[in-house]
Amino acid sequence: MQIRNIELFERVRDFIINNFGATFSSQSLQKALANTGLNVKRQTIARYIDILTASKILYQCNRFDMKSKRSLSGEKKYYLSDTSFYFVMNTDNRINYGPALENIVYTYPRSKDYSVSVGRIGKLECDFIVRDNVLSRKKIQQLKKSQLGIQRAVKRLKSSLIPLV
Repeated sequence: MQIRNIELFERVRDFIINNFGATFSSQSLQKALANTGLNVKRQTIARYIDILTASKILYQCNRFDMKSKRSLSGEKKYYLSDTSFYFVMNTDNRINYGPALENIVYTYPRSKDYSVSVGRIGKLECDFIVRDNVLSRKKIQQLKKSQLGIQRAVKRLKSSLIPLV
C-alpha cells in the first residue's frame, strides 16, 4: 500500500496511538480531522489504519453483540503491540493506567492464539470476549479503573509471573 499524504498518515497514527484502548470509528476520526481543517475520505483513514495493523504496530479489536451473536461494524478499539510506541511519542512519562492495563489484558490472550473481541450486551459493555480455536467463550471484565483496583490487578499480575533465573 502506498501512503500519499505523509502528514495525514502521521496525524491518524498519532491519534490512534495516543488514544489506544478507546472506542472510535473511521467516521468519528474523519469528523475530528475535518474540525481541524483536513478533509479526508473515510476509505483513506481505513487504509492508513490497515497499514498500521499490517505492520503490527496496532491490533484491531472488533465489537461483538452477545444477544445477536454477531460482529458489529463501525466502532472498534485499537491496542498497541508494544506500549513503547506510546512512550516514544509522549516524553512526559505519564500514563493512564486504565488503557495500559486494558492493553495488557488484550495482548496476553492474543499471544496465546486466542481470538479477542469487545463485547456488548444491549447497551452494556463487556471488556473482552476471548475465544479459543473450538470457539468456547470466556468473558473478561476488566477491573474498575479506580486506583485500588489497579493496584490489586498489578499485584495479581506480578504474583502470576514466573521469575526468570
